[in-house]
Amino acid sequence: MPLAPRLLAHLDDIRLWQMPPARMKALPPPCTLHDPHTQWLLVPRDGRINVPEEGLESDTTPLLLGPTGSQVVALEGAAIALEVPSYRLAVSPLTGGQHRLLEHEQGHLVQALLEELTLRIERISPESQRYIAQAISDLLYCPAPALGETGECSLLAEADTLMRRRLAEHTLRAEDIAQAMGMSRAGLYRVLTPCGGFKTCLHALRLDRVAQLLRNPQQDRKAIKGLLFHNGFSSTEQFQRLFRQRFGVAARAFRKGALSPLLGDWRFEALPGNLS
Repeated sequence: MPLAPRLLAHLDDIRLWQMPPARMKALPPPCTLHDPHTQWLLVPRDGRINVPEEGLESDTTPLLLGPTGSQVVALEGAAIALEVPSYRLAVSPLTGGQHRLLEHEQGHLVQALLEELTLRIERISPESQRYIAQAISDLLYCPAPALGETGECSLLAEADTLMRRRLAEHTLRAEDIAQAMGMSRAGLYRVLTPCGGFKTCLHALRLDRVAQLLRNPQQDRKAIKGLLFHNGFSSTEQFQRLFRQRFGVAARAFRKGALSPLLGDWRFEALPGNLS
């Protein structure tokens, strides 16, 4: 019987898994701009992580896998996996997830935190779990894609960056972003159409930003109304409708810890050549 990941714990909206030594195909759930998604962080404990198709390999540094398609992953030895919602990481729904090794300092701090965590996971209060989940999220920042690439990907990344910088502008229009990019409105729409268009992209970015703040314990004293207005929404009714559509729960329930039923689970299929 093939080995399978074993759920260790929930930390607020981050899940921890024990990963067996094996060759597996990681299958992320389908995701679109209209749905939140998750990313995986693989942390080697005693062995090596290898993603042949991406040319990534490490025995010390955690590896971030994005929901851009299936990947073959070889785990030589024990590993811990963190399943993290995209809004936690401020990963753009426009540019999708990235496959990359964490920087040295990021990796060192994540591993130290996990070592402490796995030793006393059953004794941590729900309130402390929220702060630990936030600490992990803060360590897993995802840099924006390089804008030096050619083609539509570069334009998409540039549009994403510009919209993020101007989320708070209630009257932000496609024309404003197009002008900042030195292109026509029609040209911008051509770039954004595969992602659902300008409004869909802008709403997704704003909703993920508010969700990130709602999960942050340091933002608990701030009213939801203030958070939504500071991130570009001008109508409470519109915000509540869009938030429920994207996350499956009301913003107030989300802040209290309700988990989105729309977040799909990754699946892992064991491949021939098991390493155990």
